[in-house]
Amino acid sequence: MPDLDFYAHVAARGDVLGTGIGADPDAWEAALGAGYLDDAGEGLLRRDYGLVELSFSDAGEPLSCFGISVQVHRLLYDLSIPTSLTGAYGEFAPRVRGPVLASLSSTTPALMGTATTMPVIRRFTKRAMCGH
Repeated sequence: MPDLDFYAHVAARGDVLGTGIGADPDAWEAALGAGYLDDAGEGLLRRDYGLVELSFSDAGEPLSCFGISVQVHRLLYDLSIPTSLTGAYGEFAPRVRGPVLASLSSTTPALMGTATTMPVIRRFTKRAMCGH
């Protein structure tokens, strides 16, 4: 199941296709493409690629990524997955059983929020935990 390789990689390494925490929005666009929705707020930016959601802050000027979330539950809604991800990992199954993701959490401490109804993989810096 190549999609499980993706989930494990993000949880263990904190990057997606080599782009990770600290990268700017342009670096993420280069990695995942231009098919995203930006939701800008005061000093913050949330970039939504469907399966992958990113959080940016301007606290350090310029904008840099402080959070990566993999929204596994969104696969149920036949969302668009960036072609760079399907090219690297193949097709993603529309469902991943909660116990499968939970088994990843025993070896990957960055995996959080694996409720069986809405499994999500998140990786944040300490700055994100403190707020902006």
